[in-house]
Order: sequence, then C-alpha cells, then structure tokens
Amino acid sequence: MQLLLVLLLPVVIVCDINDIDEIIKKLLVCRKETASLGVSIVQDDSTIFNKAYGKADIEADIDATLETRYSIGSVTKIFTSYLAGLHAQKGNFQWDDELVDVFKKHGLQFSLQGKFRSSEATINDALAHRTGIKAYEVLLSDGRNLTRADWMLDVVPLLGEVHPMRDTFYYNNWMYTLVGYIMEIADKSSYEDQVKKEIFDKVGMDNTFFVSDGKMDKLMGDEIAIPYSEDANNQLYRIPLAVLKLIGPHDPAGGMMSTTTDMSNFIKAVLNAINKKIFTSGC
Repeated sequence: MQLLLVLLLPVVIVCDINDIDEIIKKLLVCRKETASLGVSIVQDDSTIFNKAYGKADIEADIDATLETRYSIGSVTKIFTSYLAGLHAQKGNFQWDDELVDVFKKHGLQFSLQGKFRSSEATINDALAHRTGIKAYEVLLSDGRNLTRADWMLDVVPLLGEVHPMRDTFYYNNWMYTLVGYIMEIADKSSYEDQVKKEIFDKVGMDNTFFVSDGKMDKLMGDEIAIPYSEDANNQLYRIPLAVLKLIGPHDPAGGMMSTTTDMSNFIKAVLNAINKKIFTSGC
C-alpha cells in the first residue's frame, strides 16, 4: 500500500507539531503493509509539516520523497466536482439539469436503465452517488480498447440497477466519469486539459498529472510510488504500473497522480478560496 494523506477537513492537533514525526514513525512500525506515506499539514496559508516516509519502491530500496507521485485514486473526484462547479457558473449546465437533456443539448442520445431514472437523473444525482446504477468496478480497468465516449454512450446505458434512484447512497465511479465526459462535450476540450488549466496551473500543482497522458512512463526511481497490495497472508506484492494506465478513460473518477507538496498547495488554495475567493467570484 502506498499512501498520500489528504484530509480536507478541519483537524485539531492535540500534540506538539514536533511530535508528529515520531507518531507517524511508530504508526508505520505497526502498519507494515504501508510501503510509503506522504504527510502534509496546512495551517491557514502555510505548510507547517511536510514529510515523506518509507519506500517508493521496496524491491529497489528507493526512499519516497516529497516529490514522489502517488495515485490519489478517488480524491480525484474533488477536482471533478470543482470543475463541474465552474461549468455551472458559466451556464454550461446547472446542478439539477437532467442528464438526458444535457446530452440532447449537444446532439447526443443518452439513457439509463429505468424510465424514471433515464428521464429524471441529474448532474447532482450523478455526483452525489444516488443514481442506484450498479458499480461494476471490474469493468473500470478491464483493458478494453474503448474511448471515454464509447464507455459513456454505449456501456453506461447498459449498466443495471442495484437500488431505486435517490433511495440510498451507492458509490459509483461511472457517474463521475460521466460528468467528466459531459464537461468535455460542453467545453470542446478534454477533461484533463480543463483541470490543468483551471486548477493545476492556478495553484502550482506542477508535478500532478493523469494516468492517461503518458507522463507516468517517463518517471523513474523516487519519482513515482510503486503500487502494492496485500495477499491472504498480509504480505505485500507489487502491482505493475501498467494496471494504473487502464484507468485512463475514467480519469475523472480516480486517475490523478500527485505529490505531497502539490496536494498541500491545493489545500492552501482551497482555504484561500474560502477566505479570499481566489478561484472565481462565486467560489
């Protein structure tokens, strides 16, 4: 397991900041399944703690650094949601717009399983995990040579129901990819380019990218954290980086790779946006 610790919540530190280092070291002694860990603590507009622990590559005995890139998984959804907010501000769509109508506006046919869901599901429903569409997680990285458009227009309409719409919270990566695709057709540019322009470039996330853009192939040594998982005996085993590339079409749901430093820059920007509204006038 490789971890980039990102907490976008108020945290009360009940110990001296100088003790954090020893606390984390003791934690990693207990949690031997964690290969490496990046920790950044932000207070107001300052980073008051920023340190890397463990190995970016266990077999090669390569230490993790503050610039080691981690797959941040579903933390990517924060960026997708923020970008959707920008689109709403621009009038490209509104949160309560029905998905079918958004696609129709751009000359595309779209549907979901069930007459009510197909006609009534909104952007907000998709982002709030309340469509009730079955997750089918295995399909997200099965290696089919399909584009994002193929997945969204041809596969998503076939996904079955597991809950009635708006009946319960049911986590679904597909819906975040769907909103990412909607933003592509609305802006006539890729989701990845939009995130770079509207977020990465503005807050100083210079070492952050998506698994689909090919940068991962050029990273070596401590520049990237090798993913690991656990077997039945709680032993770590290495996961090929090629597996991460399979997520590419679903970048809006979980395809971002970032560093401890870049994520602390993002957190500072979020805090500043709340206090000073630095992103947009409506943030």
